[in-house]
Amino acid sequence: MNIHEFDPLPISEFDREHVELAMAGDWWSSDLLRLLAKSDRAHLERLRLVFPSHVAAFEAWHNTGWNEPGPVCTDPAHQGLESSS
Repeated sequence: MNIHEFDPLPISEFDREHVELAMAGDWWSSDLLRLLAKSDRAHLERLRLVFPSHVAAFEAWHNTGWNEPGPVCTDPAHQGLESSS
């Protein structure tokens, strides 16, 4: 296995497609996504070495209209996490 292909905990499909909702959550990926939001470029690159799918999802969200309202999740487990803006 190539070190650049290593991803011990890949981001879930839901979290990848709904980063804004995931960031409001209380699960592990939510914590990591909030950390990515606070990270400077150097730390982001270090985190990419271990969590490449999370960093890629965060960057895709951050770089493509992240201020626009996203889809609303209909999963009952995620109710109440939607942004109220």
